[in-house]
Amino acid sequence: LDDEENWRFLLFADGDGTAQIKDGVLEVSETAKGTEEYSVQIVQAEIPLHKGNKYRVSFDAKSSVDKKIFMCISAPTAGWVRYLPERFIRMTPEWQTFTYEFEMTRKDDPNGRLEFNMGKRMPLADMSFRNVRIEQIEDFSGDCEVVEAE
Repeated sequence: LDDEENWRFLLFADGDGTAQIKDGVLEVSETAKGTEEYSVQIVQAEIPLHKGNKYRVSFDAKSSVDKKIFMCISAPTAGWVRYLPERFIRMTPEWQTFTYEFEMTRKDDPNGRLEFNMGKRMPLADMSFRNVRIEQIEDFSGDCEVVEAE
């Protein structure tokens, strides 16, 4: 979380909390909700996305109390458009698996960003995420290499 690669823990607009990765689980503890949904945020940046491809985002999540957050795939270097629009998630104290699919309809972007936005809403919570994956499930970009069978 501290190396500006992979996961980044971000605080804005009066949000506060801590985050750590322990035993393969990303744990976030909110201590102030802030004034914006992105006030407490976990992101994974620089995800290459290619026009025409379909992707699947999946993850497991739980929270110390019932908590509503949102996740999306955004374009921080292309006007903050949403490749995968906001998906509101109702987290509970039990692990749940969430799965979403989207097609990249815009031009290629080497800087896509997965966001978990936990700010602005009460109650404050301790949240956990594991098994986070972004998978390409179909390739229609035209960039495929054709290999002849021998």
